[in-house]
Amino acid sequence: MVPRRLRPHIATGGTPTDMTIPRTIFQTWKDKDDIPERFRYWSSTFQAKNPHYRYVLWDDNDNRNFIARDFNWFLHTYDSYTFNICRVDAVRYFYLYTFGGFYADMDTECLRPLDGLLDLADVILGLMGQDRSFRHSIPNAIMASKPKQEFWLLVAALLMSFSSRAWRPEYLTGPVLLKTAVDIYLSGDVRWIESFINPVRTNLSKDQQPLASVSTIELLGDGMWYAIDWSNPDHDQLRLEVAKGHSLDDKDKKALYGDAWMVTYWTHTWE
Repeated sequence: MVPRRLRPHIATGGTPTDMTIPRTIFQTWKDKDDIPERFRYWSSTFQAKNPHYRYVLWDDNDNRNFIARDFNWFLHTYDSYTFNICRVDAVRYFYLYTFGGFYADMDTECLRPLDGLLDLADVILGLMGQDRSFRHSIPNAIMASKPKQEFWLLVAALLMSFSSRAWRPEYLTGPVLLKTAVDIYLSGDVRWIESFINPVRTNLSKDQQPLASVSTIELLGDGMWYAIDWSNPDHDQLRLEVAKGHSLDDKDKKALYGDAWMVTYWTHTWE
């Protein structure tokens, strides 16, 4: 798939570079000393398949400290969320904006080395299923980015805009919000996009400003990141079996997942 490009519309901030996505893998869990065994295994596959990558694991305290230190203007919103998953959702966007790299939920298994993804686009997201109009079709369980991409400022703006709504986490901070951001950003409506991004930019210090170019976004389809589609009854049954402890050997994985880079098992531990 060719990266979806927008006409440049903002020319402030840092200078564009030819950098690739950083070789960093970021994950987060409630407590670094109390990680379920299956999550430890799935997490280890990222390190095993990508030994030359930097691996970062943050817990809830690390997450809040990061927001308090680098994005203090967002801290009130961050602390106000009823569900902790909203904070976990939010911090991953700010992390990718600041540092770049790959983010993956703890129930995600890495199936092959990630180097082949580094040059695809400024921001890489995955499609789940074939229905692009499905509100959950762009999950936030796996994401990759170069640092300082303005797309994430649009996401931050929506986080602020939606924070007072009495909505479920998926809509406040999760995949539905992410899909909304993608749809707005790919619309090409410059004034609309800037109306969201500009107020967020004013909260950023000089060295936090976005690169002076439009973010290119790659939407990976064909199950490349989401080989299990929980909206598919057959896939959902497989997800439930894995959640109960059923394990798949390499032959089963190859037959089920083909050439997928990763697979998320949708354990829904936040519910």
